[in-house]
Amino acid sequence: AYVDRLQQYFHGLRPLRFVLDTPSVTVIDWMTKLLDQVACSAILLRGSSRHVGASVPEHRAGFKHGRRHQKPRDIQQAVREEAAHFAARIDGDGHALEVWDETGRKLSPTELFVVLSTLGQLDHLPNHLAVSDHDYGKVSDYLASAGFTGTVVDVGDLDFHRAMLDNDAELGLGPDGRIWHRNRVPMVDAMQSLASLLVALSQSDRPLSAVVGQQ
Repeated sequence: AYVDRLQQYFHGLRPLRFVLDTPSVTVIDWMTKLLDQVACSAILLRGSSRHVGASVPEHRAGFKHGRRHQKPRDIQQAVREEAAHFAARIDGDGHALEVWDETGRKLSPTELFVVLSTLGQLDHLPNHLAVSDHDYGKVSDYLASAGFTGTVVDVGDLDFHRAMLDNDAELGLGPDGRIWHRNRVPMVDAMQSLASLLVALSQSDRPLSAVVGQQ
């Protein structure tokens, strides 16, 4: 059911190539199923398989069967060496997403949040976002200029969950820099954030650094 929900993002995408670092076999399995539907591919930093996704000749069973403990390359170096469009790291719980642009520069949580929020404008979603009080000052000008309204949320996941429900917020930036999505209940979800990033980058042929720079 989870993968089925994410499939809505995996159509009409650019042929994007990205470096993916995660210790989670489940994340790799899910991403493999989703990328098989589109012309995108991921370059793995861990495991005996090198790629998942479009036009991948390698057999992927080695990763699934546990040979995944080799020391990963430096993710900033890898994104440049592979001429990838960006790099992403998902933690073992599938909650936290870190992103580097094509030059190897790491995006701040607020920069990633702003890039993902552009989907709300494109898809005519409700224009309300929730932002922790720690980060609100960094994005308040952008929210106003982009036509969003924002709720300032005090520190605490429980408060953040309630604020998103009460204000019908589709997207949120929590106090620890994690991205929240509405779904059936508000939750942090790195896979959905990564899927949204692929959609955001597919709106044009601009590199991620240019998309971040225009915000």
